[in-house]
Amino acid sequence: MQLKNNYWKFAFYRTVKQQTKCVGLINNKECPNNKIKMNRIANEFNHLNRKQKSYNISYMVSSKKFSIPELVEEMLKCNILCPAHHMIDNHTENDSRKNRQELTVHRMVEELELNNISSSLNDSLTFKLHSENLNVIKKLKEEYLSKPLPEKITKVGESNGVKITPKMYTQWVSLWTRNGGQLSTYQIANMYAVQRNTVYRYLTIGYPKETTRKFVFSIKRK
Repeated sequence: MQLKNNYWKFAFYRTVKQQTKCVGLINNKECPNNKIKMNRIANEFNHLNRKQKSYNISYMVSSKKFSIPELVEEMLKCNILCPAHHMIDNHTENDSRKNRQELTVHRMVEELELNNISSSLNDSLTFKLHSENLNVIKKLKEEYLSKPLPEKITKVGESNGVKITPKMYTQWVSLWTRNGGQLSTYQIANMYAVQRNTVYRYLTIGYPKETTRKFVFSIKRK
């Protein structure tokens, strides 16, 4: 289950961003960024109550320890804003650099208002968009949790469901013809019921140290 969660989590996150909308308004109308799906990729999750915030959404997406349900639980604490609306709505913190940024944003907003351009987040349309976003997130959660792991994806350190151990690797080394043994990589793979490319990779690169393993998945090849 965790393997499947990790595999689909970024795809789920990307799809959520593409199918949800900024809830901010411009002159009481829907944010124009919503008209172009490519713009939605830059949308950000804004926690409605910072005291309820557990983690940044981006951190949960990149970390292997969080599942899709845990990610969704945190997403539901947020509204979704384009970068401009997020900057305007962002709360001031006790930090001099942050305060300077807020002052700059405040001046920019004042200039926009002088040109009859106003931003808002407190309108029935805002709540409608927010409700629609929450429904999209919940629907996509169920969709991605039901997706099977693609047949050609396997966990690194395993092949065909067989865990590759240091002892097994040592046996492969002694059996391989290049090391004076009697078997080819194909014959070793058949003997141990694993993929041939797994055997070849281990024999040519060596058994990976735990601290150097960066990949969670590898592609099976016939």
